[in-house]
Amino acid sequence: GSPCCAINKSFKINTNNATCTYKDLMLGDVNPYFVHFPSLTYPFTYAREMLRTYKRHNIKISGIWQVALKELIILRIIWPLGGYYRKVGRLIGLG
Repeated sequence: GSPCCAINKSFKINTNNATCTYKDLMLGDVNPYFVHFPSLTYPFTYAREMLRTYKRHNIKISGIWQVALKELIILRIIWPLGGYYRKVGRLIGLG
């Protein structure tokens, strides 16, 4: 199983308990032996869990939500647009 094959919104991550579960398209329920940090797959889940971890260890951090927003923009807007740009370029003979 790979987090890339996870069913949307099936991730349950708790970094404080070092647990991660998700539903895989092929394998069903998956419980990896280590915690995945799928920042570019689930940036806000990742940010929330990282903040929990930092808080548990009394570490102050700032800017994590801004990074999560940037990663969401990359994942949901920039990468898809890049794919469309390449497809159009091939169609009109630029690639």
